[in-house]
Amino acid sequence: MVVKITTVYSVETEKKARSTLKGLTKKPKPKGLTLQELIQVLKTDINAARDAGYTLAEIASTLSASGVEIKENTLKQYLREAK
Repeated sequence: MVVKITTVYSVETEKKARSTLKGLTKKPKPKGLTLQELIQVLKTDINAARDAGYTLAEIASTLSASGVEIKENTLKQYLREAK
């Protein structure tokens, strides 16, 4: 037979925990964009490049050369999800 031991906390512990949680300040959001957010922001420019005859592979390569590391399949997925 397994005996489960239940921990009982004092009212003082509860008050201290509540006070600590209430004292937490709002965490700042990280600055910048995720890759998916960046692709969504660049969607108009990416579509303009596609309209100009560039393939997704060429666009992904161009983005990677400018510091935005992305593969063609990831670019395709993010563009599809940005609709």
